Amino acid sequence: LKHAHTLLRRKTCPIEVRYTPTALGPAAIKVTLYSLRDVLCAFPVGTLGTWGGGGTGGEATAQLGRNESCRLRPATEEDTFRLRVYRPALLLDVVLHDGVQVER
Repeated sequence: LKHAHTLLRRKTCPIEVRYTPTALGPAAIKVTLYSLRDVLCAFPVGTLGTWGGGGTGGEATAQLGRNESCRLRPATEEDTFRLRVYRPALLLDVVLHDGVQVER
């Protein structure tokens, strides 16, 4: 029953993100949610819980073009997250904004 409640909350309370660039903004960005306890931002929310094959996956990362929007539904019971914005790159993404706190 607890798992069903978590799935329902993810579906009904997503985190909505919209990319509205300035004239000099990049053509695409990547947004990723991290736990507030993850000071290094090493693993997006929910990635460790789904590696073993158990649980139901959620969306904690999205790539957006200009004027696009998305809904993130992280696979966790937490309600508050740290949002990082990146410029996508071939090898390592470039951090554009670090540390916006968002809530479901």
